[in-house]
Amino acid sequence: MSRRPLSSFWRIGWIDSLVVVAVSLTFAAVVYAHNHRLPGAPPERTVEAMAAELGVTAQELRHATEQVPPPRLRHPPSESQRAEHSRILANTLSVPPARLEAVFEKYLPPRF
Repeated sequence: MSRRPLSSFWRIGWIDSLVVVAVSLTFAAVVYAHNHRLPGAPPERTVEAMAAELGVTAQELRHATEQVPPPRLRHPPSESQRAEHSRILANTLSVPPARLEAVFEKYLPPRF
């Protein structure tokens, strides 16, 4: 039985290289997508706690956030855009904007 030389054992062809690159890119894409997910809706407990602290029902809070969705931009919103959104949402809920901001900062992770 003849042994192959060690150099031929480690020889990598272009197809093997292509497979390694494809698998590496797929892995990188999955890791990137997992780490950069947009936050989903908060859990029901969080919505109820936020609503109780604001003095409204959970249904009213859900309805208000559906009416006034957050700005959908490629870049983080400016401070004036965030303030305007908070003001509109606070008026919809009939609560002071500062109180709404405080509750959102307490219960929701920062989006940007």
